[in-house]
Amino acid sequence: MSTKKSITSLTGSNGERIVEDLLPFSVQDFALSALDALPFGINIVNRDMRIIYVNQHQQSFFPDRQLGRRICFQAYMNDDQREEVCPWCASKIAFQTGKLVRRVAPSRNQEGIVFKHFEVVAIPLRDKSGEIFAVMELVEDIAGRTFNVPLALEPGKTRNLSQMFAFDRLICASKAMKDLRRRLELFSDNDAPVLIQGETGTGKNLIAEILHENSSRKSKPFIDLNCANMTETLMESELFGHEKGAFTGANSIKKGMVEMAEGGTLLLDEIGDAPMNIQAKLLRFLESGRFERVGGTRTIQVDARIIAATNQDLERRITEGKFREDLFYRLSVLTITVPSLQERPEEIPILVEYFLDQAVKEAGLEPKKIHPRVMRMFLDYSWPGNCRQLKHEIEQMVILGKYDSILTEELVSRKILLSLGKAPYIPDLEADSSSLREVTNLLEKRLIRKALQETNGNKTHAAEMLGLTRRGLLKKIQRLGLG
Repeated sequence: MSTKKSITSLTGSNGERIVEDLLPFSVQDFALSALDALPFGINIVNRDMRIIYVNQHQQSFFPDRQLGRRICFQAYMNDDQREEVCPWCASKIAFQTGKLVRRVAPSRNQEGIVFKHFEVVAIPLRDKSGEIFAVMELVEDIAGRTFNVPLALEPGKTRNLSQMFAFDRLICASKAMKDLRRRLELFSDNDAPVLIQGETGTGKNLIAEILHENSSRKSKPFIDLNCANMTETLMESELFGHEKGAFTGANSIKKGMVEMAEGGTLLLDEIGDAPMNIQAKLLRFLESGRFERVGGTRTIQVDARIIAATNQDLERRITEGKFREDLFYRLSVLTITVPSLQERPEEIPILVEYFLDQAVKEAGLEPKKIHPRVMRMFLDYSWPGNCRQLKHEIEQMVILGKYDSILTEELVSRKILLSLGKAPYIPDLEADSSSLREVTNLLEKRLIRKALQETNGNKTHAAEMLGLTRRGLLKKIQRLGLG
Protein backbone atom coordinates (compact mmCIF):
# COMPACT_ATOMS: atom_id res chain seq x y z
CA MET A 1 0.00 0.00 0.00
CA SER A 2 1.40 3.40 -0.93
CA THR A 3 1.85 6.27 1.46
CA LYS A 4 -0.58 8.39 -0.54
CA LYS A 5 -3.36 5.81 -0.30
CA SER A 6 -2.82 5.40 3.41
CA ILE A 7 -3.03 9.14 3.99
CA THR A 8 -6.24 9.66 2.02
CA SER A 9 -7.88 7.02 4.19
CA LEU A 10 -7.12 9.13 7.26
CA THR A 11 -9.66 11.93 6.85
CA GLY A 12 -11.73 14.02 9.20
CA SER A 13 -15.50 14.42 9.26
CA ASN A 14 -15.36 17.05 6.49
CA GLY A 15 -12.98 15.08 4.30
CA GLU A 16 -9.85 17.02 5.25
CA ARG A 17 -6.57 15.10 5.36
CA ILE A 18 -5.03 14.50 8.80
CA VAL A 19 -1.32 14.99 9.68
CA GLU A 20 -0.29 14.33 6.06
CA ASP A 21 3.31 15.40 6.54
CA LEU A 22 3.73 13.25 9.67
CA LEU A 23 2.90 9.89 8.09
CA PRO A 24 5.81 8.44 6.13
CA PHE A 25 4.46 4.91 6.68
CA SER A 26 1.75 2.74 5.22
CA VAL A 27 -1.39 2.20 7.28
CA GLN A 28 -0.12 -1.27 8.19
CA ASP A 29 3.22 0.08 9.42
CA PHE A 30 1.46 2.87 11.27
CA ALA A 31 -0.93 0.43 12.99
CA LEU A 32 1.87 -1.92 14.04
CA SER A 33 3.93 0.98 15.39
CA ALA A 34 0.91 2.19 17.35
CA LEU A 35 0.34 -1.27 18.85
CA ASP A 36 4.00 -1.52 19.85
CA ALA A 37 3.75 1.86 21.59
CA LEU A 38 0.92 0.76 23.89
CA PRO A 39 1.85 0.36 27.60
CA PHE A 40 0.30 -3.12 27.83
CA GLY A 41 0.57 -6.40 25.96
CA ILE A 42 -1.33 -7.20 22.76
CA ASN A 43 -1.82 -10.85 21.81
CA ILE A 44 -3.93 -11.84 18.76
CA VAL A 45 -5.03 -15.45 18.17
CA ASN A 46 -6.90 -17.01 15.25
CA ARG A 47 -9.69 -19.60 15.43
CA ASP A 48 -7.14 -22.38 15.88
CA MET A 49 -5.92 -20.54 19.01
CA ARG A 50 -2.62 -19.96 17.26
CA ILE A 51 -0.83 -16.71 18.08
CA ILE A 52 -0.64 -14.59 14.93
CA TYR A 53 0.62 -11.36 16.49
CA VAL A 54 2.22 -10.05 19.70
CA ASN A 55 3.38 -6.50 20.30
CA GLN A 56 6.73 -5.58 21.86
CA HIS A 57 5.26 -5.14 25.34
CA GLN A 58 3.76 -8.64 25.26
CA GLN A 59 7.05 -10.16 24.11
CA SER A 60 8.86 -8.35 26.96
CA PHE A 61 6.87 -10.43 29.47
CA PHE A 62 8.51 -13.56 27.99
CA PRO A 63 11.92 -12.49 26.65
CA ASP A 64 13.19 -16.08 26.46
CA ARG A 65 10.21 -17.56 24.57
CA GLN A 66 9.09 -17.83 20.98
CA LEU A 67 5.46 -16.71 21.01
CA GLY A 68 4.45 -16.21 17.38
CA ARG A 69 2.88 -19.07 15.42
CA ARG A 70 2.48 -21.19 18.57
CA ILE A 71 -0.74 -22.44 20.16
CA CYS A 72 -1.52 -20.17 23.11
CA PHE A 73 -1.15 -22.80 25.86
CA GLN A 74 2.14 -23.98 24.37
CA ALA A 75 3.51 -20.45 24.55
CA TYR A 76 2.18 -19.31 27.90
CA MET A 77 1.66 -22.50 29.92
CA ASN A 78 4.76 -24.39 28.67
CA ASP A 79 2.53 -27.35 27.90
CA ASP A 80 3.24 -29.08 24.57
CA GLN A 81 1.36 -32.26 25.52
CA ARG A 82 -2.13 -30.86 25.97
CA GLU A 83 -4.50 -30.77 23.01
CA GLU A 84 -7.28 -28.56 24.40
CA VAL A 85 -7.09 -24.92 25.45
CA CYS A 86 -7.75 -23.96 29.06
CA PRO A 87 -11.51 -24.15 29.82
CA TRP A 88 -11.42 -20.65 31.34
CA CYS A 89 -9.51 -19.19 28.35
CA ALA A 90 -10.74 -15.64 27.70
CA SER A 91 -10.19 -15.90 23.93
CA LYS A 92 -12.03 -19.22 23.68
CA ILE A 93 -15.05 -17.71 25.47
CA ALA A 94 -14.85 -14.58 23.29
CA PHE A 95 -14.96 -16.75 20.14
CA GLN A 96 -17.96 -18.67 21.53
CA THR A 97 -20.00 -15.71 22.79
CA GLY A 98 -18.86 -12.88 20.54
CA LYS A 99 -18.52 -10.70 23.65
CA LEU A 100 -15.69 -8.97 25.47
CA VAL A 101 -14.33 -11.26 28.20
CA ARG A 102 -12.10 -10.43 31.18
CA ARG A 103 -10.11 -13.07 33.07
CA VAL A 104 -7.10 -13.35 35.37
CA ALA A 105 -4.76 -15.87 33.75
CA PRO A 106 -1.62 -17.58 35.10
CA SER A 107 1.57 -18.32 33.19
CA ARG A 108 4.06 -21.08 33.98
CA ASN A 109 7.85 -21.16 33.82
CA GLN A 110 10.04 -23.95 32.43
CA GLU A 111 9.54 -25.97 35.64
CA GLY A 112 5.77 -25.77 35.29
CA ILE A 113 5.40 -23.40 38.25
CA VAL A 114 3.05 -20.41 38.02
CA PHE A 115 5.32 -17.36 38.09
CA LYS A 116 3.06 -14.57 36.86
CA HIS A 117 -0.61 -13.64 36.77
CA PHE A 118 -2.04 -11.46 34.03
CA GLU A 119 -5.32 -9.66 33.63
CA VAL A 120 -6.55 -10.47 30.13
CA VAL A 121 -9.35 -8.73 28.24
CA ALA A 122 -10.31 -10.62 25.06
CA ILE A 123 -12.00 -8.61 22.28
CA PRO A 124 -13.55 -10.37 19.23
CA LEU A 125 -12.37 -9.02 15.85
CA ARG A 126 -14.92 -9.20 13.02
CA ASP A 127 -14.59 -9.02 9.25
CA LYS A 128 -16.87 -6.96 6.98
CA SER A 129 -19.52 -9.68 7.05
CA GLY A 130 -19.60 -9.65 10.85
CA GLU A 131 -17.84 -13.00 11.30
CA ILE A 132 -15.27 -13.32 14.09
CA PHE A 133 -11.91 -14.15 12.49
CA ALA A 134 -9.62 -13.49 15.46
CA VAL A 135 -9.53 -12.35 19.07
CA MET A 136 -7.29 -9.59 20.37
CA GLU A 137 -6.17 -9.88 23.99
CA LEU A 138 -5.13 -6.84 26.02
CA VAL A 139 -2.72 -8.14 28.65
CA GLU A 140 -1.38 -6.59 31.86
CA ASP A 141 1.02 -8.05 34.41
CA ILE A 142 -0.95 -7.64 37.65
CA ALA A 143 2.19 -7.08 39.74
CA GLY A 144 3.76 -4.54 37.41
CA ARG A 145 0.67 -2.81 36.07
CA THR A 146 0.58 0.95 35.61
CA PHE A 147 -3.03 1.59 34.60
CA ASN A 148 -5.95 -0.45 33.43
CA VAL A 149 -6.86 0.53 29.88
CA PRO A 150 -9.18 -2.47 29.37
CA LEU A 151 -11.70 -1.07 31.87
CA ALA A 152 -12.57 1.68 29.42
CA LEU A 153 -13.56 -0.90 26.83
CA GLU A 154 -16.39 -2.62 28.69
CA PRO A 155 -19.56 -2.46 26.59
CA GLY A 156 -22.12 0.10 27.67
CA LYS A 157 -19.70 1.91 29.98
CA THR A 158 -17.77 5.11 29.53
CA ARG A 159 -15.03 5.74 32.07
CA ASN A 160 -12.53 8.52 32.45
CA LEU A 161 -8.96 7.95 33.62
CA SER A 162 -9.71 8.53 37.32
CA GLN A 163 -12.38 5.81 37.22
CA MET A 164 -10.02 3.45 35.39
CA PHE A 165 -7.40 4.01 38.09
CA ALA A 166 -10.00 3.44 40.83
CA PHE A 167 -10.90 -0.16 40.00
CA ASP A 168 -7.30 -0.89 39.01
CA ARG A 169 -6.45 -0.85 42.73
CA LEU A 170 -8.40 -4.07 43.28
CA ILE A 171 -7.09 -7.56 42.56
CA CYS A 172 -10.10 -9.73 41.74
CA ALA A 173 -9.01 -13.30 41.00
CA SER A 174 -11.44 -15.00 43.40
CA LYS A 175 -15.21 -15.30 43.09
CA ALA A 176 -15.62 -13.41 46.36
CA MET A 177 -13.66 -10.41 45.10
CA LYS A 178 -15.36 -10.47 41.70
CA ASP A 179 -18.72 -10.36 43.49
CA LEU A 180 -17.44 -7.46 45.59
CA ARG A 181 -16.34 -5.61 42.48
CA ARG A 182 -19.77 -6.02 40.91
CA ARG A 183 -21.30 -4.49 44.04
CA LEU A 184 -18.87 -1.61 43.87
CA GLU A 185 -19.84 -0.88 40.28
CA LEU A 186 -23.54 -0.94 41.21
CA PHE A 187 -23.12 1.16 44.35
CA SER A 188 -20.70 3.78 43.01
CA ASP A 189 -23.25 6.03 41.32
CA ASN A 190 -25.81 5.70 44.12
CA ASP A 191 -25.93 8.32 46.89
CA ALA A 192 -27.39 5.97 49.53
CA PRO A 193 -25.27 5.31 52.65
CA VAL A 194 -22.97 2.27 52.50
CA LEU A 195 -21.86 0.07 55.39
CA ILE A 196 -18.55 -1.73 54.74
CA GLN A 197 -17.84 -4.67 57.03
CA GLY A 198 -14.74 -6.82 57.23
CA GLU A 199 -11.86 -7.96 59.40
CA THR A 200 -8.91 -5.74 60.24
CA GLY A 201 -6.56 -5.29 57.30
CA THR A 202 -8.94 -6.39 54.55
CA GLY A 203 -8.90 -2.99 52.86
CA LYS A 204 -12.19 -1.36 53.93
CA ASN A 205 -10.74 2.14 53.50
CA LEU A 206 -9.60 1.25 49.99
CA ILE A 207 -13.11 0.08 49.13
CA ALA A 208 -14.53 3.38 50.38
CA GLU A 209 -12.02 5.35 48.30
CA ILE A 210 -12.91 3.35 45.19
CA LEU A 211 -16.62 4.01 45.76
CA HIS A 212 -15.85 7.73 45.88
CA GLU A 213 -13.41 7.76 42.95
CA ASN A 214 -15.86 5.94 40.70
CA SER A 215 -18.84 8.15 41.61
CA SER A 216 -20.19 11.45 40.31
CA ARG A 217 -18.71 13.01 43.48
CA LYS A 218 -15.13 12.13 42.55
CA SER A 219 -14.09 15.77 41.96
CA LYS A 220 -15.26 16.73 45.46
CA PRO A 221 -13.56 15.98 48.81
CA PHE A 222 -13.14 12.52 50.30
CA ILE A 223 -12.95 13.01 54.09
CA ASP A 224 -11.96 10.19 56.44
CA LEU A 225 -12.63 10.21 60.21
CA ASN A 226 -11.53 7.35 62.45
CA CYS A 227 -14.06 7.06 65.28
CA ALA A 228 -11.89 4.80 67.46
CA ASN A 229 -10.42 6.05 70.75
CA MET A 230 -12.10 9.47 70.57
CA THR A 231 -13.90 11.13 73.45
CA GLU A 232 -17.46 12.27 72.85
CA THR A 233 -16.45 15.95 73.07
CA LEU A 234 -13.55 15.59 70.66
CA MET A 235 -15.54 13.55 68.16
CA GLU A 236 -18.43 16.02 68.13
CA SER A 237 -16.01 18.88 67.45
CA GLU A 238 -14.20 16.90 64.73
CA LEU A 239 -17.44 15.89 63.03
CA PHE A 240 -19.52 19.05 63.26
CA GLY A 241 -16.97 21.78 63.99
CA HIS A 242 -17.35 24.53 66.58
CA GLU A 243 -18.09 28.23 66.87
CA LYS A 244 -15.67 30.74 68.31
CA GLY A 245 -15.83 30.65 72.12
CA ALA A 246 -17.69 27.33 72.21
CA PHE A 247 -15.21 26.08 74.82
CA THR A 248 -11.84 27.00 76.30
CA GLY A 249 -9.32 27.23 73.48
CA ALA A 250 -11.93 27.68 70.74
CA ASN A 251 -10.44 30.96 69.54
CA SER A 252 -11.94 30.81 66.06
CA ILE A 253 -14.62 29.11 64.00
CA LYS A 254 -13.69 25.61 62.89
CA LYS A 255 -15.42 23.65 60.15
CA GLY A 256 -16.05 20.01 60.99
CA MET A 257 -15.44 17.07 58.71
CA VAL A 258 -19.12 16.86 57.75
CA GLU A 259 -18.96 20.42 56.46
CA MET A 260 -15.62 19.82 54.74
CA ALA A 261 -17.17 16.89 52.85
CA GLU A 262 -19.72 19.14 51.09
CA GLY A 263 -20.53 17.64 47.70
CA GLY A 264 -18.21 14.70 48.33
CA THR A 265 -17.97 11.65 50.59
CA LEU A 266 -17.48 11.25 54.35
CA LEU A 267 -16.03 7.96 55.58
CA LEU A 268 -16.75 7.12 59.22
CA ASP A 269 -14.15 4.47 59.95
CA GLU A 270 -14.58 2.20 63.00
CA ILE A 271 -18.16 3.46 63.35
CA GLY A 272 -18.85 0.80 66.00
CA ASP A 273 -16.75 2.79 68.48
CA ALA A 274 -18.73 6.04 68.14
CA PRO A 275 -20.22 7.24 71.48
CA MET A 276 -24.01 6.85 71.80
CA ASN A 277 -24.72 10.60 71.95
CA ILE A 278 -22.72 11.14 68.76
CA GLN A 279 -24.67 8.30 67.13
CA ALA A 280 -27.90 10.23 67.79
CA LYS A 281 -26.51 13.36 66.10
CA LEU A 282 -25.24 11.30 63.18
CA LEU A 283 -28.70 9.80 62.75
CA ARG A 284 -30.23 13.27 62.56
CA PHE A 285 -27.69 14.33 59.93
CA LEU A 286 -28.29 11.18 57.88
CA GLU A 287 -32.04 11.79 57.90
CA SER A 288 -32.03 15.53 57.19
CA GLY A 289 -28.56 16.58 56.06
CA ARG A 290 -28.63 19.23 58.81
CA PHE A 291 -26.53 19.91 61.92
CA GLU A 292 -25.23 22.70 64.17
CA ARG A 293 -21.65 23.37 65.10
CA VAL A 294 -20.68 22.92 68.76
CA GLY A 295 -21.68 26.12 70.58
CA GLY A 296 -23.75 27.33 67.63
CA THR A 297 -27.45 27.80 66.94
CA ARG A 298 -27.39 28.20 63.16
CA THR A 299 -28.51 25.09 61.28
CA ILE A 300 -26.17 24.14 58.43
CA GLN A 301 -27.23 22.04 55.44
CA VAL A 302 -24.63 19.75 53.82
CA ASP A 303 -24.85 17.38 50.87
CA ALA A 304 -22.40 14.53 51.48
CA ARG A 305 -22.55 10.80 50.93
CA ILE A 306 -21.90 8.79 54.10
CA ILE A 307 -19.87 5.58 54.07
CA ALA A 308 -19.30 3.74 57.35
CA ALA A 309 -16.77 0.98 57.97
CA THR A 310 -16.33 -1.43 60.86
CA ASN A 311 -14.62 -4.67 61.85
CA GLN A 312 -17.21 -5.27 64.59
CA ASP A 313 -20.50 -7.17 64.62
CA LEU A 314 -22.85 -4.18 64.87
CA GLU A 315 -25.92 -6.34 65.45
CA ARG A 316 -24.23 -7.80 68.52
CA ARG A 317 -23.28 -4.27 69.62
CA ILE A 318 -26.98 -3.40 69.35
CA THR A 319 -27.99 -6.25 71.69
CA GLU A 320 -25.26 -5.09 74.09
CA GLY A 321 -26.76 -1.60 74.09
CA LYS A 322 -23.65 -0.05 72.52
CA PHE A 323 -25.01 0.83 69.09
CA ARG A 324 -28.28 2.38 67.99
CA GLU A 325 -30.50 0.06 65.99
CA ASP A 326 -32.05 2.95 64.03
CA LEU A 327 -28.59 4.22 63.04
CA PHE A 328 -27.58 0.72 61.96
CA TYR A 329 -30.52 0.44 59.57
CA ARG A 330 -29.93 3.98 58.28
CA LEU A 331 -26.26 3.24 57.55
CA SER A 332 -26.81 -0.21 56.03
CA VAL A 333 -29.05 0.78 53.11
CA LEU A 334 -26.26 -0.71 50.98
CA THR A 335 -23.82 -3.21 52.47
CA ILE A 336 -20.45 -4.56 51.39
CA THR A 337 -18.60 -7.34 53.18
CA VAL A 338 -14.90 -7.51 52.35
CA PRO A 339 -13.74 -11.16 52.39
CA SER A 340 -10.79 -12.08 54.58
CA LEU A 341 -7.59 -13.32 52.97
CA GLN A 342 -8.34 -16.79 54.37
CA GLU A 343 -11.54 -16.80 52.28
CA ARG A 344 -9.63 -16.13 49.05
CA PRO A 345 -6.36 -18.10 49.28
CA GLU A 346 -6.08 -18.26 45.47
CA GLU A 347 -5.21 -14.55 45.55
CA ILE A 348 -2.27 -14.93 47.95
CA PRO A 349 0.32 -15.68 45.20
CA ILE A 350 -0.94 -12.71 43.17
CA LEU A 351 -0.85 -10.39 46.19
CA VAL A 352 2.63 -11.64 47.15
CA GLU A 353 3.88 -10.88 43.64
CA TYR A 354 2.20 -7.46 43.68
CA PHE A 355 3.46 -6.44 47.15
CA LEU A 356 6.94 -7.77 46.37
CA ASP A 357 7.13 -5.75 43.17
CA GLN A 358 5.98 -2.60 44.99
CA ALA A 359 8.35 -3.08 47.94
CA VAL A 360 11.35 -3.67 45.68
CA LYS A 361 10.56 -0.58 43.62
CA GLU A 362 10.10 1.60 46.71
CA ALA A 363 13.41 0.38 48.13
CA GLY A 364 15.17 0.99 44.80
CA LEU A 365 16.40 -2.61 44.63
CA GLU A 366 16.87 -5.18 41.87
CA PRO A 367 13.93 -7.58 41.25
CA LYS A 368 13.54 -10.39 43.77
CA LYS A 369 11.66 -13.67 43.92
CA ILE A 370 9.97 -15.55 46.76
CA HIS A 371 11.28 -19.07 47.40
CA PRO A 372 8.60 -21.76 46.78
CA ARG A 373 8.91 -22.93 50.42
CA VAL A 374 8.03 -19.42 51.59
CA MET A 375 5.03 -19.32 49.27
CA ARG A 376 3.90 -22.63 50.75
CA MET A 377 4.14 -21.11 54.24
CA PHE A 378 2.12 -18.10 53.13
CA LEU A 379 -0.59 -20.37 51.71
CA ASP A 380 -0.73 -22.40 54.95
CA TYR A 381 -0.82 -19.37 57.27
CA SER A 382 -4.18 -17.94 58.42
CA TRP A 383 -3.28 -14.21 58.05
CA PRO A 384 -5.32 -12.72 60.93
CA GLY A 385 -4.13 -9.28 59.81
CA ASN A 386 -5.19 -10.01 56.22
CA CYS A 387 -3.73 -8.03 53.29
CA ARG A 388 -2.14 -5.41 55.54
CA GLN A 389 -0.21 -8.08 57.44
CA LEU A 390 0.88 -9.77 54.20
CA LYS A 391 2.06 -6.43 52.78
CA HIS A 392 4.08 -5.63 55.91
CA GLU A 393 5.58 -9.14 55.94
CA ILE A 394 6.79 -8.75 52.35
CA GLU A 395 8.18 -5.27 53.05
CA GLN A 396 10.13 -6.59 56.03
CA MET A 397 11.51 -9.52 54.05
CA VAL A 398 12.67 -7.18 51.28
CA ILE A 399 14.51 -5.00 53.82
CA LEU A 400 16.09 -7.98 55.60
CA GLY A 401 17.00 -9.64 52.30
CA LYS A 402 18.25 -6.45 50.68
CA TYR A 403 21.17 -8.21 49.00
CA ASP A 404 19.39 -11.50 48.23
CA SER A 405 17.83 -12.24 44.84
CA ILE A 406 15.60 -14.97 46.34
CA LEU A 407 13.80 -14.38 49.64
CA THR A 408 14.01 -17.57 51.71
CA GLU A 409 12.32 -18.84 54.87
CA GLU A 410 15.07 -17.50 57.11
CA LEU A 411 13.55 -14.05 56.47
CA VAL A 412 10.00 -15.03 57.47
CA SER A 413 8.85 -13.41 60.73
CA ARG A 414 8.98 -15.45 63.92
CA LYS A 415 5.23 -14.99 64.45
CA ILE A 416 4.42 -16.86 61.24
CA LEU A 417 7.02 -19.57 61.88
CA LEU A 418 5.65 -20.22 65.38
CA SER A 419 2.05 -20.22 64.13
CA LEU A 420 2.94 -22.88 61.57
CA GLY A 421 4.85 -24.90 64.17
CA LYS A 422 8.14 -24.33 62.40
CA ALA A 423 11.37 -23.64 64.26
CA PRO A 424 13.72 -21.10 62.69
CA TYR A 425 15.12 -22.80 59.60
CA ILE A 426 18.38 -24.71 60.11
CA PRO A 427 19.55 -26.97 57.28
CA ASP A 428 19.77 -30.69 57.94
CA LEU A 429 23.40 -31.62 57.35
CA GLU A 430 22.58 -35.06 55.98
CA ALA A 431 19.45 -34.19 54.02
CA ASP A 432 20.88 -31.03 52.50
CA SER A 433 24.47 -32.28 52.22
CA SER A 434 25.46 -28.99 53.86
CA SER A 435 28.90 -28.42 55.31
CA LEU A 436 29.45 -27.03 58.79
CA ARG A 437 30.63 -23.79 57.20
CA GLU A 438 27.39 -23.48 55.20
CA VAL A 439 25.28 -23.98 58.32
CA THR A 440 27.41 -21.52 60.28
CA ASN A 441 27.18 -18.93 57.52
CA LEU A 442 23.40 -19.28 57.41
CA LEU A 443 23.03 -18.78 61.16
CA GLU A 444 25.47 -15.86 61.14
CA LYS A 445 23.47 -14.19 58.37
CA ARG A 446 20.26 -14.57 60.34
CA LEU A 447 21.76 -13.20 63.57
CA ILE A 448 23.43 -10.26 61.83
CA ARG A 449 20.25 -9.34 59.96
CA LYS A 450 18.26 -9.50 63.21
CA ALA A 451 20.78 -7.32 65.04
CA LEU A 452 20.83 -4.75 62.23
CA GLN A 453 17.05 -4.69 62.15
CA GLU A 454 16.78 -4.14 65.92
CA THR A 455 19.38 -1.34 65.84
CA ASN A 456 17.91 0.36 62.75
CA GLY A 457 21.04 -0.44 60.75
CA ASN A 458 23.51 0.99 63.30
CA LYS A 459 26.53 -1.28 62.83
CA THR A 460 28.27 -0.15 66.05
CA HIS A 461 25.26 -1.03 68.19
CA ALA A 462 24.65 -4.25 66.23
CA ALA A 463 28.27 -5.29 66.84
CA GLU A 464 27.84 -4.69 70.58
CA MET A 465 24.66 -6.77 70.58
CA LEU A 466 26.50 -9.64 68.86
CA GLY A 467 29.59 -9.39 71.07
CA LEU A 468 31.79 -8.32 68.17
CA THR A 469 33.95 -5.34 67.39
CA ARG A 470 32.60 -3.02 64.71
CA ARG A 471 35.50 -4.01 62.48
CA GLY A 472 34.76 -7.70 63.06
CA LEU A 473 31.12 -7.19 62.13
CA LEU A 474 32.05 -5.34 58.94
CA LYS A 475 34.33 -8.20 57.91
CA LYS A 476 31.55 -10.73 58.45
CA ILE A 477 29.08 -8.60 56.50
CA GLN A 478 31.52 -8.45 53.59
CA ARG A 479 32.35 -12.17 53.74
CA LEU A 480 28.69 -13.21 53.89
CA GLY A 481 27.70 -10.89 51.04
CA LEU A 482 25.37 -8.80 53.18
CA GLY A 483 26.56 -5.51 51.70
